[in-house]
Amino acid sequence: MKVKVTDASRRACLAIASLVAPAVPPITDARLRAGPPGHFPLSASDDVHCRLKPRAESGGSLKFRCMRTNERNQLYDDAGELVPAAVSFDDDGDLLDARGQKVLDEDGSAREGDELRVKYFQGFDPPMRYREMFTETFVSRLFWALGVPVDRVYMPATVRCFGCNMDPFGQKVAMESATPHIFTLASVERPFDGKRIAVTRGKGFLGFGGQYNHGFGFDEIGKLLPGWPRSRRVEAEVMAIALNLIAYSNTHAYQNDLVCRKGGWDKPTGVCTEVVALVADVGGSLGGEKAWWIEGMPTPEMKRYPRGDFITFSHGSVFTASTSCTLRYPIGSLRNVSEPARLMLDERIRGRLGREQLRIIFEAANIHRMEPTVNAMVAESLNLQPGPDLDRAVQLLWADEMMQRFGEVLAGRCPG
Repeated sequence: MKVKVTDASRRACLAIASLVAPAVPPITDARLRAGPPGHFPLSASDDVHCRLKPRAESGGSLKFRCMRTNERNQLYDDAGELVPAAVSFDDDGDLLDARGQKVLDEDGSAREGDELRVKYFQGFDPPMRYREMFTETFVSRLFWALGVPVDRVYMPATVRCFGCNMDPFGQKVAMESATPHIFTLASVERPFDGKRIAVTRGKGFLGFGGQYNHGFGFDEIGKLLPGWPRSRRVEAEVMAIALNLIAYSNTHAYQNDLVCRKGGWDKPTGVCTEVVALVADVGGSLGGEKAWWIEGMPTPEMKRYPRGDFITFSHGSVFTASTSCTLRYPIGSLRNVSEPARLMLDERIRGRLGREQLRIIFEAANIHRMEPTVNAMVAESLNLQPGPDLDRAVQLLWADEMMQRFGEVLAGRCPG
């Protein structure tokens, strides 16, 4: 059953949406290395094969969509099953057989392909604008461990794309080649499981700048807060603290998703009883609102909203002062957080996520491949040559900075 989402039904769903998970997942060092679970999780040693899904792309990061295949270019469905009868797919991602007919499941429904979102960059060192693949991989794993809903992002060994050219951003026609193009450093995103609840809106001033699927804005949450019970307000505050942990400051609504959780949709009636609100694009993280420059270092490439910028990130904080519970970056109308919210996040950090666990997450995000200037700084400071020891030192540098932010949460005392 297809259900048309209206702005009224979207707002009704937002009113009951969960902002944080009620409990955190059990974690071990091995689980942190593996990342968020799913029907097709990706490890750092995996070679991921897929087939280009030609489409126009928007935004500033280099990205493309593709449908997952095996090494023989045979397609999978979105349940993770190989579908030998499928030879292609349509614009909606439904699998098609050799006659161009939809491949159906036992219930007579069209089998959807397993669509992947891939981010990449060209060259050896990523410009700051293209560092989202690293920051998203880190935040995805950290937020999963903290019980904050987010899309799952992995960084496998390679992504091997059939039909891709060397720069497939916005590629409209797949190349005819039996050999996939290999991306040796790329991230693969798997959206939060469920059905999107959204209406179409326009970006930018007076709607200029293209259309996007609007799930929710933080300003809308602010309007709901006065009518919510205390427990719901605490959820919003925990989400806000978590976003400040990673210096998420560019809080545009078009980066947010409202999702009917998988299993929470009643097909006969079209009613969703389990709604989740999440930030779907967390790439603008590990930086700040304005780039921080120090003498002797290269001038930052992005003056506003830098991402993956250690110098800027290290000059930031969660709160505006060590004794304050005023957020460095307000999330909508949320500028101050309460003691119950701080305690909830304290419980999710303390005894679970320490320096080594953070280092493991940064390692999984290949943070040591992100900033050559930081690598050079660490190498000179510790007299290290390129290699595993230097990689680990860079990971620990980031982990120590994140530990300082954890310390703000653990040592704080908030009103209420």
